[in-house]
Amino acid sequence: MKVEGPSERAMQFQLSDDNYEVPFATKSGVLMRFIELDRWIRVMIEVSEDTTSQQLREAIPLALEWRQRLLMWQGPWMGGGDNPFLEQLNYRQKNGESYRTLSEGINQRVSTLIQEFVGYSHEYNSVKHEFKTMSDFYSWRPKSNPFSLEHARDMLRALKLKDKDIEPQLRKALENAESGLPLFEVEYPVSREKLIATLRGWRQGLKHKIQQGIDLETQKPKRR
Repeated sequence: MKVEGPSERAMQFQLSDDNYEVPFATKSGVLMRFIELDRWIRVMIEVSEDTTSQQLREAIPLALEWRQRLLMWQGPWMGGGDNPFLEQLNYRQKNGESYRTLSEGINQRVSTLIQEFVGYSHEYNSVKHEFKTMSDFYSWRPKSNPFSLEHARDMLRALKLKDKDIEPQLRKALENAESGLPLFEVEYPVSREKLIATLRGWRQGLKHKIQQGIDLETQKPKRR
């Protein structure tokens, strides 16, 4: 991907009246850049040939300040990842689905992803002896999704589970799947209480408030 200078939208953000008092560089000369990739503006720290690690550490607060302003300007990314997932859970709960129903649905989805990964592993083990080169592997088209376990992991991370808790549960679930046992105990890996806490944190966060058009000063919806 080739980027040649900031886009028109990036320039509009950079030069908006709300941002005139914020510097584009640190005192040591590390520059902030604003570029558009896939129709989304990002803040980039320019690392020149002579930039030191100390200068980069000193640049982080300024980069975070610009990231905050960019979030206010263009809103949160809703094209994928955690934001639309959490916003959809919030919407469903606000429109009548119980926390328990939602958490059970999440756990079922995680279980389905793990079963899919087990299917992929069986496929791979049945044909791996045929692979003579890496090209043979990359040209292979399995029926099951090879990334399903990572998708399950990402879903649990989005719900604020920690890796130290996720990994043992996934390993045990894989063992249970191979043995024909239930993958998780009841209310695992995501309990009703965990979902409540996660959605409460999401609702109180800046990204949700911006997405919902809430005035950050009054904490009330903005007038249209």
